[in-house]
Amino acid sequence: MVFGEVGLSGEIRSVGAPVARIKEALSLGFETVILPQGNVAMLEKEDLRGTRLLGVQNIREALPIIF
Repeated sequence: MVFGEVGLSGEIRSVGAPVARIKEALSLGFETVILPQGNVAMLEKEDLRGTRLLGVQNIREALPIIF
């Protein structure tokens, strides 16, 4: 699963409710989540075992992971 906001210069911006988004993805069977690096720090206290979280800062970091 991938979430975040892409800026005009390719930066990946943080979004609201990352925990809810990830938990919904888990319930749908996703195991890997590509998300804004800024949201990763918000998840340190959450119990998201079994989830592979990959924080990215820009689209150049995200595309090789996706493709």
